[in-house]
Amino acid sequence: MSISHRTRTVVPLALFGLAVALVPALSSSAAPANSACTTPATCLTGSTFETGDGNDIVDFSPAGVDGVDWATASGASVHYLDTADHASGGSDNAFGQGAKEDVVNPNVVSGSIPPNKSDLTDFITAWDTKTVSSANHTFLYLKWKRTNVLGNANMDFEFNQNPPTSPPTPPTSKFYSDGTAVRTNLDMLISYDFGGSGTPKLSLFRWLAGGGAKDPNGNTETAGQCYSASALPCWGFGSQGNLSAANEANGGASADGKSGEAGIDLTAAGVFSATTCTTFGDALLKSRSSSSFTSEIKDFIQLPHGNIQVSNCGAIKVVKRDHSDGSALADAVFELTGPNSYDQQCTTAIVTDNTSSDFGKAICTFSNLPLGDYSLHEVSAPSAAYNIDPNTYTIHLTSASTITQTIDDTRAPATLSITKVDDASSPNPVAGAGFTAYLENPDAAHLVSKGSCTTYDGQTQAGDGSTPDAGTCTITGLVDAGTYIVRETTTPPGYDPASDWTVTVALGDSLSHTFTDVHQFKVITLVCQQSDNSLHAGSFTITSPDPGSGTSPTTNTPTTLSGLGLSDSASDLCSKLPGLSSQHRGQHNGNITIGAN
Repeated sequence: MSISHRTRTVVPLALFGLAVALVPALSSSAAPANSACTTPATCLTGSTFETGDGNDIVDFSPAGVDGVDWATASGASVHYLDTADHASGGSDNAFGQGAKEDVVNPNVVSGSIPPNKSDLTDFITAWDTKTVSSANHTFLYLKWKRTNVLGNANMDFEFNQNPPTSPPTPPTSKFYSDGTAVRTNLDMLISYDFGGSGTPKLSLFRWLAGGGAKDPNGNTETAGQCYSASALPCWGFGSQGNLSAANEANGGASADGKSGEAGIDLTAAGVFSATTCTTFGDALLKSRSSSSFTSEIKDFIQLPHGNIQVSNCGAIKVVKRDHSDGSALADAVFELTGPNSYDQQCTTAIVTDNTSSDFGKAICTFSNLPLGDYSLHEVSAPSAAYNIDPNTYTIHLTSASTITQTIDDTRAPATLSITKVDDASSPNPVAGAGFTAYLENPDAAHLVSKGSCTTYDGQTQAGDGSTPDAGTCTITGLVDAGTYIVRETTTPPGYDPASDWTVTVALGDSLSHTFTDVHQFKVITLVCQQSDNSLHAGSFTITSPDPGSGTSPTTNTPTTLSGLGLSDSASDLCSKLPGLSSQHRGQHNGNITIGAN
């Protein structure tokens, strides 16, 4: 038989990718091992899937435990796949002309399959991972259906390690058209031999590729390990006895002989180990003409390439984002440590493939991870604009899935340091000046305040316990890059405000600027009488354009000036004579009145 006409795939938790919270609900951590079964012949230790009674319905479901059987598998927390064959008749195809299991490229013929050769109708499979004695075990569940009601049944389930994301090699293979397998060293074959009564005999074989390849024990393969062939490559080095004897597998057939099932603990059987990552990406069901392993193989059903991934491996995908707006952040470096001294790093990159579900995201993926517990942390931020996430994430990889961990980095704020001085020839610090940083909007419609500070007096402590220098302050926490206008919004008495500082700020910047405040002016008017060069009473006012504080008349009289002890220095004169103070730079209009008021 060729690739199926009808394929029904029901994978409630997603076939190839599970979120970290979606660990299978029926794991043994939620119920004691074998709790849904009364005898090991019904369910394997640690599993809740009934594969030993030959029927499709759940027979044992104690309170609080959900048993699983084929009738409920499509809605349970297992990976489930049902593939049907071509309808029987002239369009059907099968192996022929002496095709046998050890033949790499068996011949395929077209035509009806005789009923006594088990004309197959369906190949159904499911798989999940459970915890058995604190270890992760992968269970494979198999079911075949046929048209005839013969008592005996001889079936082989072949699983190949072709990666499901790449075409099989070599390209000349007839894999897609006629079911010929592309075999890799240590591929798996599970034989199902049922004599018409009792339980089936389940055997496990591994493909020995030869050419210096190693067997599961790490030894170079030899022809002596073949089960029936006399030369490599061949099927061999497996359990040719009944796997059920060690509770590594079980099976049963239906009462009418039209279907059969089996369950295999791939971990207990040695196919999967805690230290080696193994994935089977293709599978096909074959019927044999008799119980002999060397008998002809006849009908077959091949799963569509890439529709299966039975694995003890998982993956951890890291998605990196900006904490503020969720934008993708490339070039972040993460380190993952885990079982068997695993320690690797990966760097996030933007996905540019617009057909990918991750298009536009910044991701990196740790692949081919044996099941177990892993620790993930960020070792390098995307750039100086971001802070490293300080958290360490513990990820429980308990099934052949891809767990996605999304990690957001906070922005590294920019800092603007301000120094405030006066306009003296040797500038003096100015305390009490307030500054505000405004971010220019992209549309330039208005400015948005993002932070402020007030210059210290050199004696007052800051919030961190330090005593900043007089005339300094710092605007911190600027997490938006762009153009800022830093403006003096509070000016101490006696000074004119300094000009704005326009500055381009990037995240993580530490920039500084010195603002100079110009002292304001005092206006003094002296009225001298020429007859004796004496001071005469007078008053003056400044009326425009910027009167400052001089809007009231100020009077100078000899009485006012007497006793001041004036010297001839300008500073002495300016400091002791009364006048209009706090005058700004620029032209001023005024009035002078001579004589007493």
